[in-house]
Amino acid sequence: GYSIPDAPNTNPYMLFGIKGSAFLSPTFSTGGYFLSSDKQGQPSMTDKFRYSLAGVHATYHIASGKGDTYFGVRLGITKVNTNPGGVDATFSPYHYGIATGYDFHVLPYLNIGFEGSYLHAQPGKTTQNGTPVEMKSFNIMSFMISAQFML
Repeated sequence: GYSIPDAPNTNPYMLFGIKGSAFLSPTFSTGGYFLSSDKQGQPSMTDKFRYSLAGVHATYHIASGKGDTYFGVRLGITKVNTNPGGVDATFSPYHYGIATGYDFHVLPYLNIGFEGSYLHAQPGKTTQNGTPVEMKSFNIMSFMISAQFML
C-alpha cells in the first residue's frame, strides 16, 4: 500500500505487511496486523525516518453482493526509527485510529480488497547518550490493496 505520515520532513512511503482476522459472528471480526514502511520515504540517509505498526483491530462487516464493506478501529504500538540530533534512536509510542474498506470475494477461499486507514501515533520518549529525547505525535494515512486467504 501507500502511506503518508505527517511527521516533519517525511515523504510518502510504501507500506507492506500482514493482517489476520477471525469472525466472532457473521458481522463482527477481530484480529491483528503488522505493517512496515520501506526506506524510500526517508528524506535522506542522514535524516532517517522509518516505522512499523503492530496491533489489534475490531471490525464490523456489511455483506453486499459479491463482497463486504467493513469499518473498524485499530490500536497498537508504533516503532519509529529516526535520528534526532544525528544519533539513531527508536521510539515506541502507541497508535490508534480507524480503517474502512471493501473485500471482493473472488473464490470461496480468496478475497481481493482495498482499504483506507487513518492512525494517530502518540508522542514518544527515549534516551540518547544519557539525554532524554522526545518525538512529536504524528498521523498516518494509508491506502492498501490486499489478497486475503480464507480458511
